[in-house]
Amino acid sequence: MHRAAGDGNYGQNIAAGASPAQVAGLISKMMYTDEAPYFPKPYGQQSPDMGNFGAWGHFSQIVWASTTQVGCYTQYCGSGLANTASNVPPYFTVCNYYPPGNYLGDFAKVKAPQGRPPLQVTPGI
Repeated sequence: MHRAAGDGNYGQNIAAGASPAQVAGLISKMMYTDEAPYFPKPYGQQSPDMGNFGAWGHFSQIVWASTTQVGCYTQYCGSGLANTASNVPPYFTVCNYYPPGNYLGDFAKVKAPQGRPPLQVTPGI
């Protein structure tokens, strides 16, 4: 959903408020399971309607067909996070995807889920 700073060779999803124990759930539930229903159907369109991209952009980066590597890191920000509500826990997570996805005119690379159940996440693992 974002482009990484620097060389620009990575796609990026970011999130605030998830502790390290909650990151697996953040990725599998919030960015995948919760967003998948909002991806414009049918799958395979080069240029789907982008009007609701904020509701499905993390999902499409996760399932971008050419992505082969993912790395995530969560940082505790003891002094708090800018641009978040005061009740958001001070954790910031960045996931980088290589090669990047979410290119306009290239969304045929988002493939339909294959009927597999969503990941079951055990808190703290």
